[in-house]
Amino acid sequence: MNLEIQRKETIGHAGRSRLCAAMIDSQCLEKGKEYYDMPEVYIICISGKDLRKAGKTLYQVEKLFKGGDAVAF
Repeated sequence: MNLEIQRKETIGHAGRSRLCAAMIDSQCLEKGKEYYDMPEVYIICISGKDLRKAGKTLYQVEKLFKGGDAVAF
């Protein structure tokens, strides 16, 4: 689990979240291990502003692959 607190509106929050996820993945996946051995990762971003400007206090973002056969990780 990773907790990010964002105070600025000017940075790319989606890009920063992806960067954090990549850093966590690279630390969790040891050389010679299979991708299926990676733990489930949650990234929680807290912001003082409604970044999506849709009037919600909570937004859930899921990473998924579309098309082809579904593969459970």
